Amino acid sequence: MSTRNRALLAGALLFIVGALFAVDALIVTDEEKVREFAEAVSSPVDDSYFSTLERWIDLGACTLEVVVRGQSRLYTGDDIETLRRDARRGLSFLQGSEIRTLSRSLEIEADQAALQLRLFTSQGVREASFRMRRNDESWVVERVHVM
Repeated sequence: MSTRNRALLAGALLFIVGALFAVDALIVTDEEKVREFAEAVSSPVDDSYFSTLERWIDLGACTLEVVVRGQSRLYTGDDIETLRRDARRGLSFLQGSEIRTLSRSLEIEADQAALQLRLFTSQGVREASFRMRRNDESWVVERVHVM
């Protein structure tokens, strides 16, 4: 094989490898999408915290069940303002504080995801689990359980 052919072959291989890396960087996997939610949960609790988390809530697509200290509440289609108010009230004690993830467990099976977080807050260690489901190309939270 001539030097010119080797150079062309090497150039073609580099192009293919580069294209594969570019395509991989553009494709966001389901695991990456759910991990993005986990990172949002463990972000500082400030005024943008609630609006950030709302990206993963679609009460028109699915009912949201929230369980805190054994108390369960369902939110459906028209309950978004009630959910916002309840979330702000329920998490007000964390306002201005950091939440750190101590451990994370994620299982994705078809269109369902289960995420368990062990979080360190200004009030101590808390466990939270989230059940999510795929809604078209995004993931929505359908159950939150804070222990």
